[in-house]
Amino acid sequence: MLHQACRVAAMEKPLARAPYAFGRGEAPGFTFASGNRVEVKVGERQSDGRLTFIEGTHMPHTGPPLHVHDDVDEIFYVLEGNYAITCGERVFDADPGTLVFVPRGTSHTFEPGSSGGRMLLVYAPGGFEGYFEERQRDEARHGGSLPPDQLDSLGRKYGMRLDGR
Repeated sequence: MLHQACRVAAMEKPLARAPYAFGRGEAPGFTFASGNRVEVKVGERQSDGRLTFIEGTHMPHTGPPLHVHDDVDEIFYVLEGNYAITCGERVFDADPGTLVFVPRGTSHTFEPGSSGGRMLLVYAPGGFEGYFEERQRDEARHGGSLPPDQLDSLGRKYGMRLDGR
């Protein structure tokens, strides 16, 4: 359990480069039309642009289309459930405790199994949290999931492109 002073601080937007703490479910988050949700535990602002650290909760058999981050390394660490994580030509069967490193420029995707899942994701350098914020807003305007061309256009603002585009 977090100390009460840390909980109070967690409810306010963290200041750049200041210590803070979030309990589960307390970080700023974004929910998508698929039912998937991300919570931004550390963003670009808090890390001086070095990384983005999120917790993702995923519904069964959902996940992003095959995509590439040209300038960002990504790390997946599975907390709950089982994921099929595709990186290039390899598919990793990722159970809780599995870490998968995706070097920048590598085509990748993931799909949680029949019970859904929860994982930690790290993006380095940081800044990718802006994609999640804009995607939630755009899906609300669109009234559901965005089509691939809109996902690709949005992603390119954050150095991500759908594979094959």
